[in-house]
Amino acid sequence: MPRPITFTELTPIEDSYDGTLSLAITGTGAITPTVSPAPIASTGFLKLKDPDDATKNEIMKWTANAAGVLTITAGNRGLGGTTAQTHVADKQVLLVYTEELHSEIDVALAAKIEADSSDTLTNKTIDANGTGNNISNLETDDFAANVVDTDDTLAANSDTRIPTQQAVKDFVNNTITGFTGSADETSAGTVELATGTEVDAGTDATRAISPDRLAGSYAGTKTVQVEVFGPNNSVFTGDGKKYFHIPANMTGMDLVSVHAQVVTAGTTGTTDIQIHNVTDTADMLSTVITIDSTETGSDTAATPAVIDTANDDVATNDLLRIDVDAVSTTAPKGLIITLEFRLP
Repeated sequence: MPRPITFTELTPIEDSYDGTLSLAITGTGAITPTVSPAPIASTGFLKLKDPDDATKNEIMKWTANAAGVLTITAGNRGLGGTTAQTHVADKQVLLVYTEELHSEIDVALAAKIEADSSDTLTNKTIDANGTGNNISNLETDDFAANVVDTDDTLAANSDTRIPTQQAVKDFVNNTITGFTGSADETSAGTVELATGTEVDAGTDATRAISPDRLAGSYAGTKTVQVEVFGPNNSVFTGDGKKYFHIPANMTGMDLVSVHAQVVTAGTTGTTDIQIHNVTDTADMLSTVITIDSTETGSDTAATPAVIDTANDDVATNDLLRIDVDAVSTTAPKGLIITLEFRLP
């Protein structure tokens, strides 16, 4: 701490302020001179300096400041070993470093916030995203009341509260109580999804069926049977021996299975059948259905039918036809075609 300075030992020290007396001082009593530029402080000490006559220099104290119009009483003139003087306008005005000013600076420095200060900040904004800024070591006690929520029922249902880990854990545990075992027809609990095989088997009473598994099971399969030739009629070749219309409840389905059955087997050579989508002008089989010689069904064919996956889908109002591309030398009698459709 610097040693205090008294008026009796004062050597005026001019700071960076350098102003000008705007109006002349004609007397030695109380005055309200105007200086420019206006000092910032509401009270302080100034020195009027006359470079031509040092005896005219005067230190005085102002006690009020109205935008550069200073209030100086008679008792506050001629301070620091100087005497009250008259002064012409345009003289130099300097601020004076005095004991009082020294004390004010000490107070101001004491109020300055340092890195290790424990001051309370009011109406201040900390930009956590600002360059180099971060907020660390926050704990639950640092939040305002009602921000951290310890209620394990989360009854506030608020967008402005933060639940504690314990509150969330208790809430979840309380919510799922009774759902820890396996579900059945009368009790809540966890449930496993059935596979496609399990859905088709239809015997499992503990698994749930997803819409996708249902659509891909026997329950989601649409079956169409078309009698192309009567049981006593010989099969013969030709396109469009029978037609089939696709209803709205089959739109989006794919052809997934085909089968041909005759009542009386043919002999020598195969009987070949194609399924053709008239609407799309496309054959739906890349390998036709065949019934071998002396056989009555295509399920025993040496060359199984293959569905063309690029042309297997149907839509509402599609028209399908059954073409007989070849017939055994001794023609079979009676022909039934079975088609199965399923959502992809």
